[in-house]
Amino acid sequence: MKILAGVLLITIGIINVGAGIGYGFLGRVAEGLGTIGQEVSDSAGQAASQRADQSAQQAAQKGKEVSGMLKIFGGSLALFGLGLLVLAGCQIAAGIFTMDGKKPTFVLVVCALEILVSLMILTSVPGWMCPVFGIFAAGMGLFAVLSDRKSEPAVDAAQA
Repeated sequence: MKILAGVLLITIGIINVGAGIGYGFLGRVAEGLGTIGQEVSDSAGQAASQRADQSAQQAAQKGKEVSGMLKIFGGSLALFGLGLLVLAGCQIAAGIFTMDGKKPTFVLVVCALEILVSLMILTSVPGWMCPVFGIFAAGMGLFAVLSDRKSEPAVDAAQA
């Protein structure tokens, strides 16, 4: 059971490396597009003000607002990708610790974080079923660690 849970945690960690790189890349691209959009909106606003075109000024202002939101979204997405990369490293370590039967608290924390992140992805991206595998792997890790803890004999204070 510990071997299966460890392999699943390592596998989901490798998948999260790819997801983290993808989220980070797309976030940086979106942030760059937002910057370009703001520059274009600024120059369009200046040209519209020189011609005294009210509708073009409003369109330039709206473009500047949308570009600002795109920059914020891109930065947030890139930060989420970085967080996934950190989580992926922890998952690979947790998989190794699960197979060795060491550091059960670390494994429990990493599995809980994986469930939380997978639920975040499931609720934000409808129809995306890949995080279900992450929840399954984390559940197996939790089950392996908790069942291993129950099988250990209790140590009395008088014996210690």
